[in-house]
Amino acid sequence: MPEWIITLLTKNYDENYGVVNSRPVVEAVVKESKYPFRDVAETFYEASQRWQLPLVDAMRTLAATGYCTSSDARLMLDATRVVAEDAGSEEYFKTVNAMASAQALAPAVFDFVRLLLSETNESRRRLAFYTVALLAEKRNTLVPERLRAQLRVEADRETSPERQRQFRDVLERL
Repeated sequence: MPEWIITLLTKNYDENYGVVNSRPVVEAVVKESKYPFRDVAETFYEASQRWQLPLVDAMRTLAATGYCTSSDARLMLDATRVVAEDAGSEEYFKTVNAMASAQALAPAVFDFVRLLLSETNESRRRLAFYTVALLAEKRNTLVPERLRAQLRVEADRETSPERQRQFRDVLERL
């Protein structure tokens, strides 16, 4: 399956713009595969760096359209970590947006937020609050109380008054 998916990526590569149209790739994989998300994830780990970003994009599309389980989401987050090293941290925001669109992925999203909060990095804390705010906006998901408590502590630790206010606003929406 990985070789076939790479062939699909190659066929949908636009040399003029240097990008892959991943939508036809996703449609073909969904049509032909019993486990489309896992097949794309497997391809990610076998592919050269050139194809990794389009494969993560395909994973996001599959996640947003219901082809990703909570355990599969961990593979997507790991793949996102790999591509973010080169493409930048905005890749996390794209992945979080896809995950927040799928109700079944809430447990994986909560695990991801806990992981972000376990790091002392300010940008990770902002991503954690962005993620929770997105969940609150997209659907009525109950954030576990222990995670809410962690978020309150992190909001209190924020040194920027403006950001602290934003974090507290997010907490009020939960």
